[in-house]
Amino acid sequence: MQSWNVKVRNGIGMGLMFMLAPACKEEKKQEKSTPALAVAVSGSSDVSLTVPPNVETLDQQGIIDEVQNHSSTFTASSNEAGGDTADDSCTSKKLDTLNLEVTDTNIKYAGTLDLSDCVRETLEPTVKLLTLNLNFTMNLEYSCSAGGLIAFKGKKLSDISGSNLPCASGVMKNLITLVSKSLIKFQSGTSTYEFESGSETLEGMSGKTACEATLNGTSWNIKDGCIWAEKTVYSKYLVNGVADTTKRDTFFKAESKGLKQSKSLTAPWYESGAFDVQLSDWKGVVTNRGPDLAPTFEMKRGAEVAKGDFSAKPTSALGLTKMGNLLQLQLVRTLKLIK
Repeated sequence: MQSWNVKVRNGIGMGLMFMLAPACKEEKKQEKSTPALAVAVSGSSDVSLTVPPNVETLDQQGIIDEVQNHSSTFTASSNEAGGDTADDSCTSKKLDTLNLEVTDTNIKYAGTLDLSDCVRETLEPTVKLLTLNLNFTMNLEYSCSAGGLIAFKGKKLSDISGSNLPCASGVMKNLITLVSKSLIKFQSGTSTYEFESGSETLEGMSGKTACEATLNGTSWNIKDGCIWAEKTVYSKYLVNGVADTTKRDTFFKAESKGLKQSKSLTAPWYESGAFDVQLSDWKGVVTNRGPDLAPTFEMKRGAEVAKGDFSAKPTSALGLTKMGNLLQLQLVRTLKLIK
């Protein structure tokens, strides 16, 4: 299960989503006109899977682009993504400060992380920050019933994110939750921007329990109903004190159905099975065609249909490294808010 290569989104979880820049300064190059933001941590780690009321509306090309941007959610291995290369991004360095709780069968982390510095590194000179506080409440749990994880005791997250975790048999479990709230105010040019939003990410099962994969012969069978979900809701968006009512809430959810993954955990795609997907105001299915053949997708909204496949090599990372991927994704989204 791709999360079985536990990914810590280009952001936090599932793959989160857009093939993100590997470093904060690279994000700046991609989003040159983007200013910065302020986020206050949520007091709750509950992740809601309900569709937000003002979810953004995507046209046919927009939904194709967004599904493909989420390609890391549907990958089964980190090997195609160059997972063994060093990552010196701002988010990775912050993640390496985490104190992981490690036993022979479990790796856990629960707490908060301040990424304000990562945002500051990307700012243009024309942006004047009035408020900036970017923190995340995170929970990460990975387990292997066969053991073998004690070797990572005392290691940094980056030490275990470049290769698959050593689970040779038994049952693997994975759970990642990420919750943040943002209160952002800044000046760019002659305009003042202020937004308030909340973001949530889940990789696990409904009810905030771990997703499971069980070894059966040469394949890992991923339990039906494993969920990869993320959403952002804006409760306030002001430009020069005037409310901007553009629909910009985001929602993504993929749910496993009959997924099988190669025992070696090295094939880029799942052997079989599918994902039921909802992305913004579209619903559809991603269908696997074999471990070395990119999946296809079909999304529908009323009579509209959008189809495609994931022709590029998958972008993925170890389930544990996915935490970093998810965080980085949130940074990219934050920067896109700053105009």
